[in-house]
Amino acid sequence: EELARRMQREIEQQQQRMQQARNQGGGGGGRQQQQMIEEARKAARELERLSRERRDPQMQDLANRLNQAADETQRAQNAAQNNKDQESLARNLRAMQQLEDAQRQLNRLKQSRGGQSIQDLKQRAAQAAQRQGEITKDVEDLARRARSGDSSVNNSKQQLAERKNELANEVGNLERDIDQAARGLGQEQQGAANKLREAASGLRQNRVQDRIRFTQRLMEMNQFDVARQGDQTVQQNLEQLAQQ
Repeated sequence: EELARRMQREIEQQQQRMQQARNQGGGGGGRQQQQMIEEARKAARELERLSRERRDPQMQDLANRLNQAADETQRAQNAAQNNKDQESLARNLRAMQQLEDAQRQLNRLKQSRGGQSIQDLKQRAAQAAQRQGEITKDVEDLARRARSGDSSVNNSKQQLAERKNELANEVGNLERDIDQAARGLGQEQQGAANKLREAASGLRQNRVQDRIRFTQRLMEMNQFDVARQGDQTVQQNLEQLAQQ
């Protein structure tokens, strides 16, 4: 996700600053060190907020590691100001190690979340295909009842229209979430990201959401045969998506 990419860039930049401080003997780069401390604190606060919202202890642990690195860098800065160069260098090295640990944890978290996200999206696509299959059968039943003059057709038609509208909204959300998941995968997962982009592109090219709404209007106009053909196409598109 966007936060993970931003966090990784910040960690890489922070490590570069730490290396520069090390090359300078631990005493230089005070302004850069202060900027690193502020960035680490800011990223930690954002992770703490997300941890509370999502009840995710892994994000809280990552926030703690960043705060520890910021604390150690602050101590290194104080030591340098008191001309304790060896202590400053040692604390800078310790902070750098903490940042590297945080980056490794971030990478593991990204890989884990990426896999979970893809499976969740495939499951949602399969559920949407199942819902569309149920709608298709109900539209066929509605057509038979309409031909026989069943007086309850209008009520059933309204209920089906609501279900179609809900499904269209879900497909739109699914397309958006697939795009977001693709953007959130790192360079090491470009193969998976490309498959997600292809999946979202397929939904757009096949105009799945628009087709659902169009078959809804056809059904409301009693064009059941044409609506059924559109329903079958939608179901095929969603089943293909779930199998990608």
